[in-house]
Amino acid sequence: MSALTKQLILLSSLDQKNLPIEKKTFSLDQQLKELLFAKRWELDDKQMELDCILQDITENL
Repeated sequence: MSALTKQLILLSSLDQKNLPIEKKTFSLDQQLKELLFAKRWELDDKQMELDCILQDITENL
């Protein structure tokens, strides 16, 4: 509950400041690969296998 309250306070303060948005380039395919790598043990525990082929996807947000 404490973490949720802190997050709400942070969102409220950010909402009031009108801060400029900083655009960054990121690699979506790399983020997905990292997520899958982090969850590999859960898949192994369930005797599941995931195979994916991702094209390079770079976005500028």
